[in-house]
Amino acid sequence: MDFIDFTDFTDFTDFKASLFSAIIKATTMSTPPLEISQKKLAITGAIAGLFVLVFGVLTHFSPATNALDAKVEWFFAGARTPLWNSFFLVITYLGSVEFISMASVVLALIFLIRKKFAEFCIFLGVILANTASIVIIKDFVERTRPITAFYSETSFSFPSGHTAISVLFYGMLAYLIATNLRDVRARTNILFAWIFFMIMIGFSRMYLGVHFLTDVISGYAVGLFWLSVGILSFELLMEQRPPMWKKVLHLFKKK
Repeated sequence: MDFIDFTDFTDFTDFKASLFSAIIKATTMSTPPLEISQKKLAITGAIAGLFVLVFGVLTHFSPATNALDAKVEWFFAGARTPLWNSFFLVITYLGSVEFISMASVVLALIFLIRKKFAEFCIFLGVILANTASIVIIKDFVERTRPITAFYSETSFSFPSGHTAISVLFYGMLAYLIATNLRDVRARTNILFAWIFFMIMIGFSRMYLGVHFLTDVISGYAVGLFWLSVGILSFELLMEQRPPMWKKVLHLFKKK
């Protein structure tokens, strides 16, 4: 298989073309999976689930947590400017249900077109499970939105759905791309780009006043939990495929 080397670009056009190629190749899952410990993934998912439980309780019964949320809320309410408002509205849109739903449909269709039905089921499964868990937790906790919200939202506040779905979708996309990159620095760059963008998504929700700090943290936890489930499922899928099949596939790709 021809790997993509992100360390030798002559211009930005080459970079965009190579990144797009990596995204398309990512849906084949024909390269060996990343060396991610299944035990570590399981532990990460468990810790993330525990975070959701703890913060759910704290938002109900802890005056200290509620006081911290209020301080952060009013800090951002007083820091808004027209320029930053426009900027963070764009950032938050990239984590919206509308945008990620469209992007998820595109990625799911690529799986189907390439006849990667197992990968399609895993991807669709974690997306739907993540969405369902957000709705269930919101209805269970029933936390109202901050009073300083820049614009109105109709759903409950806890946890942040934007944050959770962004962590999952962009995390899965980063993982799929990374499995098709040979260069360690390129993989590292993808990881840090994902982390930075997730921070920006969460920050935008607090800046716009549509979520409390604990909502965002819990959104990270929910998204990380289902991301761990998704990656673990892909890893198990790759391990179960016959070694001879993978060898033949690599030879075919090299031709």
